[in-house]
Amino acid sequence: MANSPLSALVGGVLLVWWPEDENPNLPGPKYRPGYVLDIDMSAKKVLLAYGTTQRLDVQAAGEMVVTHDEMPTLKQDTKFCFRRTKWIPLSPAFLSKSQSGVDVIYVGPVPLARADDLLNAMQEARLITP
Repeated sequence: MANSPLSALVGGVLLVWWPEDENPNLPGPKYRPGYVLDIDMSAKKVLLAYGTTQRLDVQAAGEMVVTHDEMPTLKQDTKFCFRRTKWIPLSPAFLSKSQSGVDVIYVGPVPLARADDLLNAMQEARLITP
């Protein structure tokens, strides 16, 4: 990944057709934000943490809410669930809103002011060690 320009996406938010658990190789029915954890260029996949706009008042271990006020490029306040991750193909079917490849949406990086909260959520999800 280090030699790819796509490595710049790691640490940011990308909109994707999140696959359903029962059909992991098919784009899902909802275009939603995902936090980019890693990119594997040899496998042509991106590792994402699930993003949701539901139940923002409840935060479990390994979860973090980013508000629209903190990150205006997010349409709504969003909870990222670092215990729910998936490798998703780097393909227009999963990454492009029209699934044609012309409208991949990179929302941007999580605000630097939230770095400690982000690290805590990732530690709670056992993605990194303290």
